[in-house]
Amino acid sequence: MTSDYNRITKEQGEVAAIKQKASKEIKFVIDIPANRYDLLGLEGICNALNVFLGNKETVFYKKCKPQYTMRVTENVKLTRPYIVCAVMRDFKITESVYDRFLEIQEKLHNNICRKRNLVAIGIHNLDSVTPDFLYDARKISKINFVALNEEKKYSVKKLFGMYNKRNLTDCHVKDFLPLIQNQSLCPVLIDKEGMRDLIFRLLNLKIRLSLVFTSYN
Repeated sequence: MTSDYNRITKEQGEVAAIKQKASKEIKFVIDIPANRYDLLGLEGICNALNVFLGNKETVFYKKCKPQYTMRVTENVKLTRPYIVCAVMRDFKITESVYDRFLEIQEKLHNNICRKRNLVAIGIHNLDSVTPDFLYDARKISKINFVALNEEKKYSVKKLFGMYNKRNLTDCHVKDFLPLIQNQSLCPVLIDKEGMRDLIFRLLNLKIRLSLVFTSYN
């Protein structure tokens, strides 16, 4: 337990705490070890505390036999070579749960994922896509699709131009465009029905990508 006043006093001295009008309100501060990324969210902290206090048993997850396939072509070796997929089932996702998931996802992106330079994580509704899946790299000049939050089909070159003109608030992928916009090949994720909005989730990947397909049922 600590307060902003005590923290600033310890780090900078009491004069600095007074000048900054630091609050003396008591706060609970939890240090998260480097190997406990499950504690980045409130849900993980509550789960860990309940296990520690004996209020619940440790939850163990088991790997099930795969029901779908993700085919990876040789082309991605020249661009973004790795992809990891998982399907989570039998849980209910509300708007608040989805928002919390994205919040934890961004914390991972900004830490272990090195601002998405090493890893990018995406979540998709499994009911909205058609298995099986293909991870491939295609010539950017040949790719046309309806991107996420867009109503019309555009080429990747056209999308880059549109996104670069938008402010960061309206276009959160803008910062990551330099990772791929000068390359000749673009990594794409394709379901049985063809190229969908999934593609732009892959544009911010540098070394590897984790994708989670979720059944909302």
